[in-house]
Parts: sequence; C-alpha cells; structure tokens
Amino acid sequence: MQKIDKAEFMGLPYIVEVEKREGRFFLVIPELSLVVSADDIATAFEALDRAKQELFEKHQELDRLADLPMPKKTVARAKLKKSLMPFFIKAATVAVVGAMLIGAANISIIYTLQTSPKKLALYANRVFTKNFVAEFDRLHREEMTPEKKAQIRAAIRSAIPILKPYAQELRPLFETALEDSKS
Repeated sequence: MQKIDKAEFMGLPYIVEVEKREGRFFLVIPELSLVVSADDIATAFEALDRAKQELFEKHQELDRLADLPMPKKTVARAKLKKSLMPFFIKAATVAVVGAMLIGAANISIIYTLQTSPKKLALYANRVFTKNFVAEFDRLHREEMTPEKKAQIRAAIRSAIPILKPYAQELRPLFETALEDSKS
C-alpha cells in the first residue's frame, strides 16, 4: 500500500463480516485481522473504527504504513485493470492500423475513379503491348521448331475470319492515325 493519511485509510472499503453469537455482535475485517465485539451493532462498529484507527497509528509510529494491506476489492480491481491494459493497447493499435488501411484504400479508389478512362486505357495498352512484344521476343530468341511455327500460323489463319469484322469497323480509326502521322 502506498503511504496514505488516516482519513483515506478509514474510508477504504474493507469487507466487514458480522456474526451474532449468544446476544453479542462480532465484527471482523479479515484483511486487517481485526476482531471486535459488543452487545449492540452500533457499538460494535464504533469499536471497529477505533481498532482500525489504532492499527493505523501503530503502523504510522513504526513508519510501516506500506505494510497495511489494501482491501481485496481494490486489489482485484487494480489487478484486473493491469491485466486488461495490454489487451486495450493491442485493440487500439489494431483499430488505428485498420483505419489507416481503410484510408489508404479509400484514397486509392478515389484516385482510380478520378483518373480518366482514357489514361487507364492508354496505360493498359502500353502494358499489353510491352508484354506481347516481350513474349514474341522471347519466342524468337528461343529456337522455334518448324512445328511451333506451323501451329502459330494455323492459329493466326483460324483467327482471321473471327477478327475480320472488327478490323473493318476499326479501319477508319487506323486510317486517321496514319494520316496524322504523315502530316
């Protein structure tokens, strides 16, 4: 127990056990090992207060107030608070990190939505073209067997009828691009 004054000590919530035996009241504070008795309950409580004061004064004379035990409820509450503190710190940390992740995701989504679709399409086109060309370079660097070359040609031939209608619809776009590059 930390050093406290007499008024604080007298106000601490110690548990008092009351027993009535043969017309006498016995009051006990187990934490302080105090026992008093009286014929009526009011007198017994007054005697208990006096015994508590005397105990405090004796410990004060010896400068041993720290040896006085705290009430069990107070000690239990302090232990509970101490044991739950790491949980609350971890929970707060998780909440802060979660909020930061949600905020970062929100900023990313807002940026994506604000970026024009044209820029996104151009970026996707660059990535696709780069990957497509890189894959063809890789195939060219490795020795292609005649069977592989024949398979690729067959795949392109079979894709032409499927792609031809789309190519015809896109022809004006390519013609405009060619005219712009010539001028």
